[in-house]
Amino acid sequence: MVSFSIISPGSSAPTPDAYVLSPDSMLLLLDDGTARLLDFAGEFHALPGIAAVMLTETLRAGPKAAVARIASEFEAAPAAIAADVAALLARLVATGAIRQPGSTMPRRRIGAAALAGCLPMAVRRGSITMLALTFLSLRLFGWARTVAAWQRRLGGMAAPTSSLSVETVDDAICQGAARHALNITCKERALAGWAMLRAAGFPATVVVGVDLYPLASHAWCESDSRVVGDDLELCSRFTPVLRHG
Repeated sequence: MVSFSIISPGSSAPTPDAYVLSPDSMLLLLDDGTARLLDFAGEFHALPGIAAVMLTETLRAGPKAAVARIASEFEAAPAAIAADVAALLARLVATGAIRQPGSTMPRRRIGAAALAGCLPMAVRRGSITMLALTFLSLRLFGWARTVAAWQRRLGGMAAPTSSLSVETVDDAICQGAARHALNITCKERALAGWAMLRAAGFPATVVVGVDLYPLASHAWCESDSRVVGDDLELCSRFTPVLRHG
């Protein structure tokens, strides 16, 4: 099994000219020298060794430092390396996986929190409404903002808002996703199951896992050791990289 380390948004304090990961991105540094850039709101990127060095050094210290290090290590012309670094960064900025120094994201935290205020109502109305609320929040605010807003709202619930059980939530999510009018994916199922279980007073965790060969990701909900709203055998193929409790 290939092992890896993780760089996530905000995991370091970069220099002023360093680029940063977008809130929905994560960089996996594999022990073979390559990397995988996962943008859960967009594309996934498999980076060969030299591109992995370009990006990690740019995130750490900025593009000038990346060019200097690579030119020194590989005895290459700085001008040629600078052009390659600029091209890589331009592509990743265009996809939204990384952000330029000093750039700001739209102020959507308030909107995400306001929509999270609908969680008690969605729990009462059932999985169809919950899945629709999840679908809307993910498309408006992305994965990171949705999870953060829902964690705050669910943590503020003084008492369970329903008499659901783990078994009924599992069944409701599976059936609701199968007959839903919207294109419900694993992300919606995972977050909907998580919210319904938390609101009902059960322990629940959202897990995000990756499969490196071929590059893919999957999200699911767990309550203790039980997978809820998904298939255990499918989830076991993926290595967890994120957990939200």
